[in-house]
Amino acid sequence: MSSKYVSDATKHAPSFAPKPDSLRGVRILIVEDDDFTRMLLVQLLARFGAVPASAASVQEGIMKLNHCKQDLIISDIAMPERDGHDFIRFVRQVIEAENQEKTPAIAISAHTDQSLMNKSLAEGFQVHLPKPVNILQLVEIASHLASPSESSLIPSYS
Repeated sequence: MSSKYVSDATKHAPSFAPKPDSLRGVRILIVEDDDFTRMLLVQLLARFGAVPASAASVQEGIMKLNHCKQDLIISDIAMPERDGHDFIRFVRQVIEAENQEKTPAIAISAHTDQSLMNKSLAEGFQVHLPKPVNILQLVEIASHLASPSESSLIPSYS
């Protein structure tokens, strides 16, 4: 699975609007400390057919992953106590080592410096999207990542 930084989500829209059922049945764990952003992502992704679960912290995200397999992870990077890099590192080194399956992951962050984006990819995220996230772009990327046969075909907007 390739990793990619999508340079500017607000300037580069998807080439087409995702279908309303683009994420039908896809179990997505959203780890985001901001209540409004977390709620908005849950509602918007559900409109595209996803089955979202949410966590307000890294610890809560780990607990949810331990109880229910997810098809995709979307995680904020800058969170209090433990950040999204700590989260994906734990997922890759501990949870996935036990079940031998790699869950695709998308990093989202208001911080857009190149070194942070590179770190997100190095830690194990496949894509890093800057906030504010273009929801249509997020849905398109999520649908590609959640489909094993298409996960190497992540659309590029740079």
